Amino acid sequence: GDGRVGRATAYAPATLPSDLARCPVTLVDPGGLTTRDRDARAAQLAGLDARLGEVLAAAPERVTVIVAGLADDGPAERVRVVLERGPDIVPGTLRSSATRQDGVVLLTDLAPETVALRGGTPPVAWTGEAWTVLPDEGAAEDRRDAMVDTAQAAHRVQPLADPFFKTWAIGQLVLYLGALLLARRRSADDTTRSRLARGVRAVAVVAACVPAATYLAALVPWWRVGPPLLTLSAVVAAIALVLGSVALVGPWRRHPLGSPAAVAALTVMVIAGDAVTGSHLTLSTLMGEQPTIGGRFYGLGNVAFALLATSTLLLCVAVADLGARRGHPRAGALAALAIGLVAVVVDGSPSWGADLGGPAALLPAVAGLVVVGLGLRLGWGRVLLVGVVTVLVLVGLAVADYLRPASSRTHLGRFVQTVLDGGAVDVVSRKAQQNLDLLTGSPLAALIPVGLALVVIALLRPRSALGRPLLPAYERVPLLRPGLICIVVMWLIGFVMNDSGTAIPAVGATVLVPLIIAIVLDARRTDQQPAPRP
Repeated sequence: GDGRVGRATAYAPATLPSDLARCPVTLVDPGGLTTRDRDARAAQLAGLDARLGEVLAAAPERVTVIVAGLADDGPAERVRVVLERGPDIVPGTLRSSATRQDGVVLLTDLAPETVALRGGTPPVAWTGEAWTVLPDEGAAEDRRDAMVDTAQAAHRVQPLADPFFKTWAIGQLVLYLGALLLARRRSADDTTRSRLARGVRAVAVVAACVPAATYLAALVPWWRVGPPLLTLSAVVAAIALVLGSVALVGPWRRHPLGSPAAVAALTVMVIAGDAVTGSHLTLSTLMGEQPTIGGRFYGLGNVAFALLATSTLLLCVAVADLGARRGHPRAGALAALAIGLVAVVVDGSPSWGADLGGPAALLPAVAGLVVVGLGLRLGWGRVLLVGVVTVLVLVGLAVADYLRPASSRTHLGRFVQTVLDGGAVDVVSRKAQQNLDLLTGSPLAALIPVGLALVVIALLRPRSALGRPLLPAYERVPLLRPGLICIVVMWLIGFVMNDSGTAIPAVGATVLVPLIIAIVLDARRTDQQPAPRP
């Protein structure tokens, strides 16, 4: 074409030199792979490679050539190759601000990159970003091998995520049933009963470490050896056992919330530490983000937020309770406030968590817990104050991100642009529809509202059949019940504020419920005076 009007023609090697020289931007489709037969596929690949060679040979030196895989060639989703060659392109690895991951760009980045190559500025409404090149003077083969390794990890973990969540949910239900049967067991042999309680408590603590272990498993190249499911399961189990052992044998175990608080602290360090250091663990992780789905590549998604926020609040309860036991309830509450605010900053910072809905859920819960820890009554006036402060923090984070250059904005700033463009209602409607679709999409998801209702009843009516098993734990840790209420409030706000928000209570429960089981079993077997009420 003439650079302004597109023109579609058949692929013709004879006219390639003149077409490439005449057109500022030329899109060439040399064909693709259309068969799964190995021999036929090899022949198609050889032909495709030859046609690509013809394009590269015909392209003038001043022309930039991009090779991009635009679609899957089979039933399985895969990440695809993107290569760029041009007069100003140095050897290196592509990077997009839309992903913030070296070597990973989006299909929607192609249009902005094409415009940028022509010296233009992509429209703000476009979701992609022009990419940059991270210079690397090493061998091209090394870069290729690194990209193949990344693609292999993404390809192998994606089909394992759904079976993992279903298996994990069933495993959690088995753990809950075992704890319930143990609580109802009537045995004359107190020694046997005590051993069973200790065993179930240890299993519960290790089980609560599994979410953090799924992230740390990314440090082990499990996708390179053995059957993926077996290898990854073994890696996650081994890491969970190590984390659980640390929580169970450390000096903190003497505190009523010692081991559960240790699990919470380890989970916070893993999730927050990953967000602060570039979100490398969350990529191609069972409970993290899947590149083949392309939902999020950095920061804290709903699953990571649920783990971070739930663990943070439980840790805050333990810290505030420790201060009360030592006769310094105010110092304990302020220390809990500091921990909570750090988590809010990590979650909401555009450079780290880049999460808009998370602070709206976590900040009120932290504030409510601190108010109770200070011995104050959480009346409607203080609730309103907390709500106003939360809104102001959210607006400040979003506006600060919006004021950055368009290419540097996260979805916080882009949401402000959406509001200014009049698209806020569409966004809210889409989020609500996604939550509804998730709730009605499977029997397990449909259990989430039921589970939430049962939890609310247990907390609001502590002497009911549902709430009575928790009474020994409340006696030992008076702040536990207010803390659990704050966690449930956080879950409910997060459920409403986020698309796919149904994941927040479901995932948060994978950490919280096993730890509550451990706390209750420990309270039942320990004859300890209740702590002074703050």
